[in-house]
Amino acid sequence: MTPQVATILRHCFSRGVKVLINTGGNVMSQPLAQQTIERAAKDGSRLDPPYPTMESGVDYVFLGFRPNAFQLYLQMGESIISAYETDYSGKDLSTMPIMEHIRDFRAIDCVVTVSAYVGAPETWITVGNAKFGKKVILGGGAIGASDYYPFLQSGQICGLLPGLRGAAEYESALKCPDIGSKRMWSQLYTHAFAIFLIILGNIEFFFSAKRRKI
Repeated sequence: MTPQVATILRHCFSRGVKVLINTGGNVMSQPLAQQTIERAAKDGSRLDPPYPTMESGVDYVFLGFRPNAFQLYLQMGESIISAYETDYSGKDLSTMPIMEHIRDFRAIDCVVTVSAYVGAPETWITVGNAKFGKKVILGGGAIGASDYYPFLQSGQICGLLPGLRGAAEYESALKCPDIGSKRMWSQLYTHAFAIFLIILGNIEFFFSAKRRKI
């Protein structure tokens, strides 16, 4: 999911969109998320037009992990500062410039949830869209993406990024090729090799069946 997250952040930063990021109930994702955020914050020179280095607490804030994601999001809908109080590094949210006009979900225009875990996106669809009426965009693994097309057709989500291909296409649209585009080549060779093995197996099965008849 890293290529998707990095490209989404670059797009937001290039448009001057303030971003609040958390890892929901997934504690294991925190270090990788922080690394991805910090890299995207410094990647402005790669885009056209470029953007300056983004500052934590001013342009974005990484909130990190809290247990019980469903209850957490409900609480954030009422008061983000009471749900988190501090960011991932322990700094007081109430003192940050980015939080001056962001108190609850009324200040949030859109929710983007990126997850490879089956069932995790439904939490944001239920809370963000159904309860608080927010636009929800989903990024997920290619295998599970087909499960969410009905949500796209019904309007419960307004965008869908399917796996590595979605990240690569997003990078291409921003004219900023990165990890997603590079890894598509590996995926291409892997799929081509798998198809070759399937063809080879079918040929071997055909001749084996013919020999048995003889």
